[in-house]
Amino acid sequence: MLWTMLNAICFLVCILGSVGAARHAKTGLLGYALAVAIGLALGGSFTWTMWTVGKGVAAAIQAYREARQKLYSGVLLLAVALWILIALFVADRLTSAAMRLAGPGGQTGCSLTFSHPPKPFSAPNSRSTLIFDHSL
Repeated sequence: MLWTMLNAICFLVCILGSVGAARHAKTGLLGYALAVAIGLALGGSFTWTMWTVGKGVAAAIQAYREARQKLYSGVLLLAVALWILIALFVADRLTSAAMRLAGPGGQTGCSLTFSHPPKPFSAPNSRSTLIFDHSL
């Protein structure tokens, strides 16, 4: 049960790290969609690796005494905690890089936001706002 929960945490941390990077970049809906896609891919990869290594370690320590098995299990749990932090870091950095590349100043030239350009003369308490605001 603990192992399954740690795998779920690893998966969700990747998604949350990616969405957090998109939020920090202040992207639009398409940016969040890209972040979720990156988070799902990384979450699946990191979780699959963690699950496979855990099964291998569990099979390898069966031959040892119970005290040694507990020691190796503790070391494995510490390694899993480090692995989850690495997953968070990679998800954040990779999504941040993708947002920079796909953003307005990136190399692809496409913007990931659905925002409108600011209105001219939209300063508060400005007479020009009263004149021009209705025509825009």
